[in-house]
Amino acid sequence: MKSAHKSVVAALLLLPSLAFARNTWTVAQDGSGDFSGIQQAVDSPDVVAGDVVTVQPGVYVENILWNGKAIRVESALGSLFTTIDGDSAGTVVTFTRGEDSGTVLEGFTIRNGTASGVSAWNSSPTLKSCVFVDNQASEGGGV
Repeated sequence: MKSAHKSVVAALLLLPSLAFARNTWTVAQDGSGDFSGIQQAVDSPDVVAGDVVTVQPGVYVENILWNGKAIRVESALGSLFTTIDGDSAGTVVTFTRGEDSGTVLEGFTIRNGTASGVSAWNSSPTLKSCVFVDNQASEGGGV
């Protein structure tokens, strides 16, 4: 009886760690990853809070709307090799749904934003090792 009790206790102790397990997803333009674009990964219902999205090198011509997810989006090789290009079509990356420090954007060159490179409204995401190039805004700054 004591052995069965220990097994149940061990299983119950394991459940919380499984509930918070992180998944790692890959974005690659060549189709070899889970997603071919960053916005596609952010929009996926499979990508949930605590997950990590690793973006392979390349220039991703996108305007990203974060949608409130507390996820980490990081480049595989850093800002010299991975760029999010807004194509002069507005803000490159937008945080407007209460994203906090659990929302991380790391290791990208952010370029060609016309409203700004990054906009955070009522949000406080974490930006790490990002480089901002050729972004402009009529008011405020390029970030």
